[in-house]
Amino acid sequence: MRAVGYVRVSTEEQAEEGFSLAAQRRSIAAFCEAREWKLVRVYEDAGISGKDVRNRPALQAVLVAAQNHECDVVVVARLDRLSRTTTQLLALVQERFTSNDVRLVSVSEGIDPTTPAGQFVMTILAGLAQMEREQIGERTRAGMAEAKAQGKHVGKCPFGWRPDKYGTLQPHAQEQLVLERAAHLYATQGAPEAARILRWPLSTLKDRLRKREVFQPRCRRKSTTRKGATPGQPEPT
Repeated sequence: MRAVGYVRVSTEEQAEEGFSLAAQRRSIAAFCEAREWKLVRVYEDAGISGKDVRNRPALQAVLVAAQNHECDVVVVARLDRLSRTTTQLLALVQERFTSNDVRLVSVSEGIDPTTPAGQFVMTILAGLAQMEREQIGERTRAGMAEAKAQGKHVGKCPFGWRPDKYGTLQPHAQEQLVLERAAHLYATQGAPEAARILRWPLSTLKDRLRKREVFQPRCRRKSTTRKGATPGQPEPT
């Protein structure tokens, strides 16, 4: 029996016990050895969410291997490594594996979804995985809302600022000087020339200057203003 393994961790799970790529690899290897299956290869998606199948290069390679009949069974440590969405998981099994005479086996759940009993159990487990994902999303959104209510910055820090120990954005002296120069070049030379001088993509220049106005509305200089333009504010594009 030719087997291929598939392992995945998302960024949030990398430090959690039992989720590591190495742990998944060991689990799959031991499982195949116990059944005397030949483990041809283990495909790895590191730091990628299980939400979307299309954005996982290793999983796409597994699907190609199944379609080309390069394996007889695909082994995962847990079903949610393959997908956290019920409909997506069922579609993978039915349309990409079973249709190509390839079995999908989960080490942790110990099921073979190609059998009626296994299909039933897999549907239940996949539904639980999807519910867990949705609950995590709800908790994350609630945490972000609470952080915003406390005046903390949520998300990636904009260029020119750094969070203090309370999570509040504070100006970064050196990057603020760069933003001052960028605003001056934008106002006096125009956007394309300013982007060329700063060696920034044009979209980056506009985004950073826009955020400069949002996070520091008072940092305007009349000396960098064209006739008819708002002081310190980029011209409309």
